[in-house]
Amino acid sequence: MRSRSTRPNSPCRTATNKLEDAFGAARSYLHAIRMAAAGLQNDRDMCALDLLAEQAEHELNQAQAIADTLMEDVNAR
Repeated sequence: MRSRSTRPNSPCRTATNKLEDAFGAARSYLHAIRMAAAGLQNDRDMCALDLLAEQAEHELNQAQAIADTLMEDVNAR
């Protein structure tokens, strides 16, 4: 008997879906960090968290671009 994940047209999530979900979750965490930073009383702490979130978003965008390029390469084959 075949497992559910190897069945043709299986409703199981693909690696692409999992990757998209991971990127979405990371962006949600960044949004929460920015919201928390906005509520801080100390401007230096607020700026420090905002700068960290900005750099993390930059890295996330680069990772997304790499993933998109990989998917384009796979789909072109």
